Amino acid sequence: MNKPATTNEIALQLKGMTKKIESLLPKQITSERFNRTVMMAIERNPYLLKLDQHSLLKACQLAAADGLLLDGREAALVPFGNEVQYIHMYQGVLKKIRQSGELASIFCNVVTKAEYEAGAFKYWIDMDGQHLEHTPDLENSGGELFCTYMFATLKDGSKQIEVVSGDRVRKIRDSKLAPIKEQWKREKSPWYSAEPQMWKKTGLLAGAKYLPQSSELSNIFENEQAQYKAQEVDITPKTAAPVQLEAVDNNGEIQSDIFEDLPAELS
Repeated sequence: MNKPATTNEIALQLKGMTKKIESLLPKQITSERFNRTVMMAIERNPYLLKLDQHSLLKACQLAAADGLLLDGREAALVPFGNEVQYIHMYQGVLKKIRQSGELASIFCNVVTKAEYEAGAFKYWIDMDGQHLEHTPDLENSGGELFCTYMFATLKDGSKQIEVVSGDRVRKIRDSKLAPIKEQWKREKSPWYSAEPQMWKKTGLLAGAKYLPQSSELSNIFENEQAQYKAQEVDITPKTAAPVQLEAVDNNGEIQSDIFEDLPAELS
């Protein structure tokens, strides 16, 4: 473990990187505003000061290059071993998807187990394509999460629906957290502190590859995929093979991975 830095030391280092940060940020975000969100992130989680300072500053540069604020909504700084990593949050991914300019609307939400059992969520496929209905049940809005979904309408009127089962989300979560052994460190992860947002982000990323993409979104998607593959561990039960369902999109192409691991009730 490195000698812990102080907030003043990090603030001075960020100030010294002003020109570099400004060259990476989009014009609508000033370096002062960006640096302020970095310091607020450190104030919320002082443990970051105990980690490798070089990785902390590198994470800040990556966030600036993606044009995202480290405010816990668009992006966040998280501990990973002795290093600091930058991760995209739900609002950040949504921001990048909207920047493609090809979408009329996009919406993402989570469904609780109570909502599903109450019949508030239905998803089915017929010869007319994919269909989804969700009537949020405010009385059953808490508790265990069941699945997440994305619903997007393109400017040409075509629609894209992506449903990700709870089993699939938890597999991704467990893979991300697998290298972190200490439970107290795991609980500092957004997968604990901002669980619904991380589920929504998973739904957005799952559907993003079927939407028109800006170059910035492509970079985020590739970075997320690379990070997931690098940390992936085999947690599939050995007694049963995962369920694989196939569907055909409007172009007649098979999209089996869309419905990977969906429970029978959703198929």
